[in-house]
Amino acid sequence: MSYGYVDEDIKSEHTDSLESIGRELEIIPVDKGTRFINFIVDRVIIFIISFAIGAVLGLIIGIMWPENLSYFDHVPFLHEVFFGVVINFLYYFILETTTGQSIGKMLTGTKVLTEDGEKPDTKAIAIRSVCRMIPFEPFSFFGSTDLGWHDTISKTIVVKNK
Repeated sequence: MSYGYVDEDIKSEHTDSLESIGRELEIIPVDKGTRFINFIVDRVIIFIISFAIGAVLGLIIGIMWPENLSYFDHVPFLHEVFFGVVINFLYYFILETTTGQSIGKMLTGTKVLTEDGEKPDTKAIAIRSVCRMIPFEPFSFFGSTDLGWHDTISKTIVVKNK
């Protein structure tokens, strides 16, 4: 509702201030408890995806090349690790690039932003996803902040969704 003439410079100044205040309010990181719930939900989903892919591959190989099915009896450890790294990376990279959220974040109403409160670009999400593979990275949350290494290295933050 307008009550008359408004100087455009003043209007612009106040709009910029309000946007700045809003941006500052939304970049408060969520607490460790919420991050832990995100982690557990995402781990379960990744396990289900991995199991489903393994079952489908097993069925395809069993039907097409039954003589090679014995490979699954003794899968080399490095093959398992590689498979896990690829599934983890793709899970977070695809979801966070397209929606800004993993399934865990969707359930808790949180999302990923840059430290400036902007939507992260593909590079930031790629860095974030790769950093999750650092050994003992989940333990980085035991520090004094609510940020993990994958947050600080990629300069991203998880906040409540508005």
